[in-house]
Parts: sequence; C-alpha cells; structure tokens
Amino acid sequence: MVKLYGIGTNDADYKVTASEHVDGKLKTVWTCPYYIKWGNMLRRCYSPTYQAETPTYEKVKVEDSWLYFSNFKRWMETQYWEGGELDKDILSKGQSLLYSEESCCFVPRRVNSVLHMNSKTRGQWPIGVTLHPTGKFLTLCKDKEAKQKNLGFSSSPEIAHSKWQIFKADVVEHVANEYAVSPYYRKDVYNNLILVSEKLRDDYRNGRETVSMWT
Repeated sequence: MVKLYGIGTNDADYKVTASEHVDGKLKTVWTCPYYIKWGNMLRRCYSPTYQAETPTYEKVKVEDSWLYFSNFKRWMETQYWEGGELDKDILSKGQSLLYSEESCCFVPRRVNSVLHMNSKTRGQWPIGVTLHPTGKFLTLCKDKEAKQKNLGFSSSPEIAHSKWQIFKADVVEHVANEYAVSPYYRKDVYNNLILVSEKLRDDYRNGRETVSMWT
C-alpha cells in the first residue's frame, strides 16, 4: 500500500474519490471531505515542499493513531467542521507541536486569521508597525471585518505598536463573541480567545512589546 506523504495509511472501507469522463478525459469530480482534511494535515507535517515554504511546520507531527485515516475520520465525525479549519494552537495556547485529539479543534477561518502573526515578514519593527517614507511610524491592523485599517502615524515604533495592541485586543474580543454564537462554539476555545485579548491589553498597560499571542 502506497502511503500518503510516505507515512499516512488510507484504510477507508470505501473509495475516497470519484471520477467521471468529462470532455473525453477522466477527472476527479468528488473527494471525501474527511480525506481532504486528513490529507491537508499530513501535507503540513510531512511534505518537504510545503515545509520549505512554511518552515514553522518543520517540527510539527501527527499523533500515531491519526496516521490512519479511519481514526482521524472517526474523531472528525464528532466535531462540527463544515467550512472550518483544523487548528492545533488555540487549545494548547500555541504550545503544541502535535496534531492530536487533545490539541485539535475546528474553527471558522476568521478565528484562525485573527490570531495569525506574520512575524517572518514584518521586518525590524514591532508587529503592526511600518516605517513610512515621511520618517514617521504607521500603524496598520485588520479590523472587525478583516479589512486593513490605517490607525495613523506616530513619532516612535513603541507608540505605534501600542495603538496596534489596543485595537487588536478589541478585534480579538469581537471575533471571540462572534464565535460564541456560532455552531463551532466550545467554551475552552472561547476562553482562550478572551485570554489573548486580555494579554494584548496587559502588554499595552505595561508598555511591553507583543511578540506572541500566547506568551
């Protein structure tokens, strides 16, 4: 049996894809949604191409039982997952390097994106801060509708970053409250989102640079 990414075993008792002839060519017209989620998880952890593009996944693994598709599917069937993204960080407060039943949940894309910190590309300034050609520091942050918002200029990167912190805290709290009335809702996930908002406010009050959403 050929293993997916050299490690995953598809032990399904049914065909996970369906094909039809379209315009004289055989094309895949359906793929099992459970298999798609499972395959994407394995790709993040075991595809050299993906890891070259996203090195933060170099040390991330999948628990042994989930290397078998049937076990992952059995767990996924107990979750509300439609349209959601598999996340391993929120429950573990960013500490897990393992995809497992204990660390994983499904969340809306907005929840995932509001916690993303693009530290690799932001350069030398604190997150949310850009040096403008005028020599002043510009603060940018996505708002409650996930649209980039200009929060104005500041005389120092520290002041510009503090603007980002308090604005971001409000946005995270707003997203948490939206999540609370969604079908994905879990109390532990909601509580950890609120902890992120509170941490941002604490960093702001204490003049501390935010380098992680969790620590």
